[in-house]
Parts: sequence; structure tokens; C-alpha cells
Amino acid sequence: AISKRFTDANAHANLAAAYVNINQEDNALAEYKTTLDIEPGLNSVRFDYACLLDEKNQIDAAMNQYQEYIKVVSDNYLAFFNLAIIYQKKEMYEDAIKKLELALVLKPDSANVKFELARSYQLAKNYDKALELYSALAKIKIDDPELYYNMALAYHSLKNYDSAIDFYQKSLNLKKDDKTKLNLSKAYLARGNELFLDNKFDDSLSYYKKSLDANSSD
Repeated sequence: AISKRFTDANAHANLAAAYVNINQEDNALAEYKTTLDIEPGLNSVRFDYACLLDEKNQIDAAMNQYQEYIKVVSDNYLAFFNLAIIYQKKEMYEDAIKKLELALVLKPDSANVKFELARSYQLAKNYDKALELYSALAKIKIDDPELYYNMALAYHSLKNYDSAIDFYQKSLNLKKDDKTKLNLSKAYLARGNELFLDNKFDDSLSYYKKSLDANSSD
């Protein structure tokens, strides 16, 4: 026979789902919590609870729920992915990388997982690894301005200014963005400074002019 505890837990879980459907998220959160207090082993409810906490930007509580969930459910790539994004927000980049690598095992064709894995390496200042992953992804996500922008940032961090300039321009060709223009201007300036220190004054002047143009262009 189904226990009363299990029946009560499912009643609260159903009520939580109903609250979600009518956009009463705070009531839904309360019902999810009650459900798990009664029956902690309802893993699908725990995942829904974690996702809603995450959506409401209660990232510490969401993190705890995802962590509990993946202790018993190891085949839901989205749980690892969502937990990794929280780790990014908390600047726990090595933990993010580990969870995204697990997500990628479960979902090897996911461009989103690959992108966030590359971004986590970039945030961890492993720019060479980030660029390796971005470059592979660029063969799949063709003409993606965000991807090109992140590649530009990685090259910029490695002081490979010409490559950074190339990818800032590729990004801008697809999407006009003030932040990208500003970083393009900075890359031109940095490359101009390198050339100036190398006594290549005419070349440096050309880059300085491009720096001004990049920051003032529409």
C-alpha cells in the first residue's frame, strides 16, 4: 500500500506544480520544500525545486539542491550543466569545469555545454585550452558573434593582439556592440604600443589611428 507520507508528499508536489503554472513561484518554492521535508527521496521534485531556486537567483540554495540531486541521479546532464553555471557565478571555475566535463560525457553534441566549458577555462585563465575548445566549436556554431567575441578576449589576454583584432572585427560584422568596439580599440592601442617599442613608428601610428577610429565608429 502507498504510505500516507508518500501520498501527502505527492499532494504538495502537485500543488507546487500548479503554483508554477500560475506564476506563483514563492508559493511553489514553499510547497517544493514541504514535499522534500516529507519525502526527501523524490528526486524529480528536488530537481524542479533546484531549477526554480536557480531561476529566482537563489543560487546558494539552488546549488545545495543540485548537489543533493546529483548524489543519487547521475544521468541528467542538465543538473551538471546548471550547477556548473552557478559555480561560474561564484567564481568556482575549476568546479565548473569538472561538472561541465561530466555534462559533456552525457550530452556530447551539446554546443551550449561546449561553449560554457570553454568559457570556464577562459575564466580560470587557461586561455590556450579555452581557445582550443572555442576553435572546435566555431566549426559548428558558424558566425556566432558571442563566440567570436570570447575568442577575441582570450587572444587579447594572451597578448596576441592581431588575432584579437581579427575576432573582434568578426564579432562586430555580425553584431554591433559598444563593448566590442571598446575592446577592439584597446587591442589596436596595445598592438600600436608594441610596435612603437620595437621602433616601428609608422606601423604603430597606423594602429593608433585605427584605435581612434574603432572607438568612434558607428
